[in-house]
Amino acid sequence: MSGAKDTPGTFFSYSRDDAEFVLRITKDLRAAGINVWLDQLDIVPGQPWDRAVEEALEGCQRLLVGLSRSSVESSNVMDEVSYALDEKKTVIPVILKECRIPFRLRRLQYVDFRAGYEKGLTELAGALGKKIKRNGNGPPPWRPLWSALGAFVVVAGLLLLWLYWPPRPNPVRPIHYSYNYEHEGRTCPGAFFSNDGQNWVEETPGDNGCLRTRFEFRRVPSGPEGVLIHDPGRDVFVMLPNEREGWAKIRQGPNGPWANLRWVRHPID
Repeated sequence: MSGAKDTPGTFFSYSRDDAEFVLRITKDLRAAGINVWLDQLDIVPGQPWDRAVEEALEGCQRLLVGLSRSSVESSNVMDEVSYALDEKKTVIPVILKECRIPFRLRRLQYVDFRAGYEKGLTELAGALGKKIKRNGNGPPPWRPLWSALGAFVVVAGLLLLWLYWPPRPNPVRPIHYSYNYEHEGRTCPGAFFSNDGQNWVEETPGDNGCLRTRFEFRRVPSGPEGVLIHDPGRDVFVMLPNEREGWAKIRQGPNGPWANLRWVRHPID
């Protein structure tokens, strides 16, 4: 088998319940160049099992014993441990799962896989005289730095995009105002639609005989005087104030004299 030798340096004793776990450990140790004998890998078909185990155990220098509840209750495993101790071989307890450590092994330094497989494998390889390198397992030392740098670049790019992206023009939100106005002693209702695309002012008739007409925008001055609107049907011009209330100006024809008309503005929305 690959990585094994005729005379094994290390014998792995374990319970059948832990076979998959032990097989994984052994393959990783062999990949690191450590000579480990394991019955799953080294007993060929037709070879007497008990004789092969006995010869491997006699010829090894060290014994790894995988500890779990199953193995500490296994007479075969404990017999192999006793033989290795009696023969003054190096015995390394390898804790695979939570269990009670046998009395005869408690004074021996152990390797613990309960804290994580990679940590346990590194410690076990070190105990067997090898420094193990795990290709493709765990990030290389430079990766966290590049990851942090990449995250910084992404965040900085988004921030610059937010700061310098050409702003979209805000859609014009219609502003509606209602107006009451006084004319010839009467208070009349009116509605003024300022920038909703319709460009109309409409005066609605009331019970008191207020006029009904439609005004259209003629221009929108930038000064404080307000908005000039025009009723083309009657050739009447009205200058509405920007203030909440005040005196508007009204005149007949583009060159007629201005008269005062009181308007009170009431925002609708």
